Amino acid sequence: MRKAIITAVVCMLPIAACGDSGGLTPSNNNNNGFVAPCGNGDLDPGEDCDGSSLEGETCQSLGYAGGTLGCRNDCRFDLTGCEGAGLCGNGVLDPPERCDGWNLGGWTCADLGLGGGNLDCTPMCRFDSSGCDEQPECGDGVIGPGELCDGIDLDGQTCRSQTGLLLGEVTCDPDCQGFDTSGCYTCGNGTVEGPELCDTEDLGAETCASLTGHLHGTPTCGTTCLSFDTSGCHTCGDSVVEGPEACDGTDLGGLTCDLLGFVGGSLACHDPALTEGCSFDTSGCQLPINCQVDFFLGPLAPGVPKQVAGDLATATDDALLPCGFSPSFLRDHVLMFSLSSLGSLTVVYDMHTAPVSTLGLYRASANGCTDFPVDCRAIQNSIGTEYFALLGPGSYFLIVESEAEGQYSLELTSLAREDCANGSDDDGDGLIDCEDTSDCCIDPVCYGGPWCAGLDGQPCQQPSDCMSDLCLTEDASGFPGGLCTRDCSQGCLPETLCTWVFHLEAYVCLPRCPSGSSLDCRPGYLCSWTMDSGENICMPHCTEPIQCDGGGGCGAHHLCGASPGSIPNGGPCTTHQECRGGFCFCQSDYGAPGGYCTSFCNLS
Repeated sequence: MRKAIITAVVCMLPIAACGDSGGLTPSNNNNNGFVAPCGNGDLDPGEDCDGSSLEGETCQSLGYAGGTLGCRNDCRFDLTGCEGAGLCGNGVLDPPERCDGWNLGGWTCADLGLGGGNLDCTPMCRFDSSGCDEQPECGDGVIGPGELCDGIDLDGQTCRSQTGLLLGEVTCDPDCQGFDTSGCYTCGNGTVEGPELCDTEDLGAETCASLTGHLHGTPTCGTTCLSFDTSGCHTCGDSVVEGPEACDGTDLGGLTCDLLGFVGGSLACHDPALTEGCSFDTSGCQLPINCQVDFFLGPLAPGVPKQVAGDLATATDDALLPCGFSPSFLRDHVLMFSLSSLGSLTVVYDMHTAPVSTLGLYRASANGCTDFPVDCRAIQNSIGTEYFALLGPGSYFLIVESEAEGQYSLELTSLAREDCANGSDDDGDGLIDCEDTSDCCIDPVCYGGPWCAGLDGQPCQQPSDCMSDLCLTEDASGFPGGLCTRDCSQGCLPETLCTWVFHLEAYVCLPRCPSGSSLDCRPGYLCSWTMDSGENICMPHCTEPIQCDGGGGCGAHHLCGASPGSIPNGGPCTTHQECRGGFCFCQSDYGAPGGYCTSFCNLS
């Protein structure tokens, strides 16, 4: 191969007089007495470079930290502009070096298929096979004299060094004299190159119809430019929710009026023939009757904030006795929103000129504003953030209370619930897994662990085990494993709810289970709906002796160590202890004639 190349070069030399070298320099390299015409700007055999032609090499590719590579008058690389100590020459094989000085990496002429002889290393840290018995030929996978590449041996060349494009693969031409860069491309420059199917706005002639058969929508280019994103393609009217559709025919995507921020009613989908086709028809949904909603925010998408700017100058009192505070708070605004899944709520507030005293969160009701309280917060500063944890799906009222008129602004953001075992901060509160005690201490992965020990809802055997110094023990209260809690007068933490416990005849803070599943409760507890708040909480409900650590076993009313009552559900009663199910609708408290024995419902 080398001989053929030299012959071609000599044949192309201009005719000169005998004894006139034609400007060429004599050489002792047995190359017919001449070397290639250095200085013609073309990279000829035996040259590292020629003028501005650097064979795609850079200072970095030659082992330097940076700088500008040049070419000397003798067509050898000029390294004076390179910065940082070159790796080539340090005797260590550093990518993309094939060798370095005496260090040939164990390679020999025989390993390269060139018989015996002495393999050497060039100053550029490439194999010098001139001392081998046989010389390489194009196609043998080894770059020889006159070859720019050979098979998979690309001499360290890449799409970036050859074309400036960032992605793809370079291959060697069949004659070993050049590189095929048709597989090179840069995704994101707006031009379809190499193997790309699309690039940003350039989709070729593709449409949703050609790609998916759908009639509506527009495809986009995938992040790698090697595929299309057809998530925006859909056919409104096929009764399947697709792409950007909110609904399609009878397919409402599992949503209801309540999940869209209403308090009941019948949700429908607009007809495909209408301009608003495949969007929700909420005309059959019900708004609160006896509660004036000032700001209807609709669904809060996780992580997408919604802002409200209010002026209490014309506000009246809709909430009557919000949060159990004095009725002297005469001005309020009612905000209504909904959550489609279990999560939490962050409220960033700036009270400007409004002397706001409380923010009250309530489950939405068709009748009153404050029928089902969730939590109330006393506002101490004019600017701040309130965090409401463990909120179940459905509609809510957020009530802004003030003693006087003034302006304020709020930003509401729904956050996904923390996944307690994936090593990530899922709800964006800066806490990961079990560190997020407001979300994860009800999770079996975390409860009883170091992050949660002593918090309300956690196991205990004595008051000193609890931060609140109040433990509902197995022997005294029947709570499986014991339960740290506090008196409601102290104020419940966000992950708990003030609840009337029938067999204790007292209000205490019990853990929430907003999903409605007992999987959100510790073993031995049942997720139950409470009549006084409309929320779900974890009630003691042992089903087997192992759930009771104190040794008293699981007794009556699913309480540890409790003696069973004798009256079945439906029988008359005057106390809870009489009932086999553990609860009595007493005539004195509930007006049930003669009393009525019943038990807790299992929401799971």
